[in-house]
Amino acid sequence: MTDFDLCWGNDAAIYRSNDEEVMKTEKQKIVIEQGCDFNNNPFTVTSIKSPFRSLSKKIIGIVGLSIIHKKTPYTISDDFDYSVLTSRERACLFHFIKGKTAQQIADTLYISKRTAEKHLANIKNKLDCKTKSDLIEKAVTSGFVHFNSPVI
Repeated sequence: MTDFDLCWGNDAAIYRSNDEEVMKTEKQKIVIEQGCDFNNNPFTVTSIKSPFRSLSKKIIGIVGLSIIHKKTPYTISDDFDYSVLTSRERACLFHFIKGKTAQQIADTLYISKRTAEKHLANIKNKLDCKTKSDLIEKAVTSGFVHFNSPVI
C-alpha cells in the first residue's frame, strides 16, 4: 500500500515530491501540506521530514512527524508564489498568521526565538511590508491563505 491508495491519494504526488526533495538534498525539511481525511474533510498538516539512512549510511527513505490541524479556519493557497520565500519562512509565516508569537513559532519549529524573529523580518522585507499588520494583510491579499469561514 502506498500514499496513492489512501484517503489523501489525490495529494500523494505533492507529498511524494517533498519526500524526494528530502532524500535528494539529504536535509531535514519542514513542510505545510493539505489533504482530506476519509470523510473528505480538508485538513492542513505540518510535517518534519528527515532522511532515513541504512547502517551503511545510504539514504533509503524518509522518516517524519506530522501534526494534523483539522479545524483550521484557513488554508494555504496553491496560487501563492512560494518561490519568494524559503520553506522555513513559509512555515514561520503560516504560524504567524495563526496568531503565534515569535517564541511560540520557535518552540513549534524547534528554532530559537531570535531565528524566528529573523525569518519574520526577512519575510517582511521580501514582501515589502513595514509592520506585522502589513504582513498579515499582504499574506491574505496576495493569496498565501484563504479563509474557509467568515472572519470577524
